[in-house]
Amino acid sequence: MSDDSFEIFIKAQIKAIEIAKWIEGEKRKQDPSQEYMHEWIKNNARLFKEAWQRSMCKNCKNDCRYNNKSDCINFLPSN
Repeated sequence: MSDDSFEIFIKAQIKAIEIAKWIEGEKRKQDPSQEYMHEWIKNNARLFKEAWQRSMCKNCKNDCRYNNKSDCINFLPSN
């Protein structure tokens, strides 16, 4: 992974974690804390990276890259 593609990957993963944390907070009716983020990383980081490798998102201009889609009607090539 080049430096640019790694930065895009990290930003997408952070966004995915933030969204998952927000959803969990809504379910609990409170902030799930940093511990939730650590658990997400432990349980989902590998799967996120595997999905990222198969996704169109890594080559898309759109800001919704965290979706890790292999097929997307909103795909806009980054080149």
